Amino acid sequence: MIRQLIRKMLLEDLEGFTSKTAGISYGRTDPKQLPRELKRIWSQEADHEFFKSLIKVHWIAGMPKSPYRVFEKISSFLNASGKDEISTMGYIDKPSVSQWGEFGVMVQGRTTLAANDMNAIVSGYYREIDPGEIEKYSKTSGLPRRASKFSPEKAKGFILDAENFGRQYLGNELIVDNWRPTGLIAPLWFINDLKKSVPILGKRKLEQSYENLVKLFVTSGLPVYTNNGTPKDMASFRETLESQ
Repeated sequence: MIRQLIRKMLLEDLEGFTSKTAGISYGRTDPKQLPRELKRIWSQEADHEFFKSLIKVHWIAGMPKSPYRVFEKISSFLNASGKDEISTMGYIDKPSVSQWGEFGVMVQGRTTLAANDMNAIVSGYYREIDPGEIEKYSKTSGLPRRASKFSPEKAKGFILDAENFGRQYLGNELIVDNWRPTGLIAPLWFINDLKKSVPILGKRKLEQSYENLVKLFVTSGLPVYTNNGTPKDMASFRETLESQ
């Protein structure tokens, strides 16, 4: 109750964000000061305790039985410093099947911007950074992601707290900084296939990227979930692999 009263007094909610961004409007070619200002205002108004409580997933595309570069993407992700900002989807209770990929990495970190529809943010701002500056960002605070464009009418689509949290159209988007991986997600067909693929590792020829992906999920030490949020125990698979 006290928290809610303080938030109303300070306009620390969507109303405050909408009011303070009423004079901000820019496109992809505008100076980076405006995207920075938008993130500053969002951070000022957002309920960070709420965003800390959300499950955040970075989804990775992969076709059934043909994961292609999924192993390389997840492996690179797990070995990253966590300084570069990433795009995730946010969930209150558990993740659900996403159109953006069957595989995913759960992360925990500080949310720096969020909207119910990723079209409201259109992240990927780092792509507009001069190549000569990328190394500088990498050595310091990491590569940023900011809203590539903004207009006042888009403000109501942003998420500031639990009251305006949701998913629209392509799904919500949370930009996360200083993150660390906390879990791996795979489709049920892949989890079920572990029963057949783990026992034959090293005995029969499997497609290399698929074999690498199997080993990664079994030996990473991170909790594993299906892409509808059901936890799966890797202990028996790990024992089978270690006994070979």
